[in-house]
Amino acid sequence: MIILKILLYVLLAVLGLILLILLANLGVSVRIKDDFSVYAHFLFIKVNVTKLLSRPKKQKKPVLLKLSDTFDADKEDSVIKPEKKKREKVEKDKKAKSGKEGDRKETEKKKKSASELIETAKEMIGDFARYFAKFARLKVKRLYVVAASDEPDKTAVLFGEMNIAVNALLFVCRSYKFFKINDKKVGVYSDFTASTPSVDAEIKLSFFGWQIAVMGIVLLVDYVRGK
Repeated sequence: MIILKILLYVLLAVLGLILLILLANLGVSVRIKDDFSVYAHFLFIKVNVTKLLSRPKKQKKPVLLKLSDTFDADKEDSVIKPEKKKREKVEKDKKAKSGKEGDRKETEKKKKSASELIETAKEMIGDFARYFAKFARLKVKRLYVVAASDEPDKTAVLFGEMNIAVNALLFVCRSYKFFKINDKKVGVYSDFTASTPSVDAEIKLSFFGWQIAVMGIVLLVDYVRGK
């Protein structure tokens, strides 16, 4: 009798957990600010998926080698130190020669990265739209883009490119049936006093657990039929 009660409690706990997952509000959010980050949401728990996937692998401990008694440390240092100083001098000369050219390349790199970040967000949201556009809720919480460059004419060109990129992103977002946007927190601006562009955006996609379960069953049926 006691065993049956324990089994009943376990069964009720499992069913309660399944019900909680099915009714739970799940979500994925994309954040852009200097870099691209993806967060997974479960109830009140938020996990930075990008940081988890980019964690470096643990390096193996170096193997210690035993040095022979005949090793001459002073002689070894006399060979290594001049070579090390020579390499350091060459590196300093390279940095000195780069000068403004290096700064200009860095600026161009940041310009490209701003457009690439918007394009990456558009592609990701478009991929999700294939499966979740009919029932998922998508909200653009904020989307600020500032076009800037070291030259006014380039800033003007970049401003046009940023407008095209943002409109393409919003076009994909509007393919969702349940779409919300805060118009007061969305805009593309130009800054002729700054030298680098910037993006500050947050877009959240949310759905219920049972919706994911239904979609999984549909995909499984389609896969079996196609097979």
